Amino acid sequence: MKNPGYGRDLAEVHHHGYGWAATGAAQILTQELERRGLGRGRIVDLGCGSGILARLMTERNYDVVGLDRAREMLRIARREAPRARFLHGSVVDFERGPKLAGRRVFLASKPKR
Repeated sequence: MKNPGYGRDLAEVHHHGYGWAATGAAQILTQELERRGLGRGRIVDLGCGSGILARLMTERNYDVVGLDRAREMLRIARREAPRARFLHGSVVDFERGPKLAGRRVFLASKPKR
């Protein structure tokens, strides 16, 4: 897999400079999950970046699996959210899973070979 362009320095800049976006997304996601009565469960974070959303959701007792192409972002994510599980890869490299509740899901544990 080609490096998508995040070296160590750029990954740290992205983490510290754009963390507000992941924090806001976690707040919206939490509100929506609570509104639907889903106080527990697994969240698959596609394009998880530096793991800020993963950390916030694991703090709320969700099980989080993050997927990202940038190894340096995953390095930060593992530090940021040690209770989450992170996979290196791209969503386009993974097979589509079964439809659940009318929506197609991606199986992050079954990469194409």
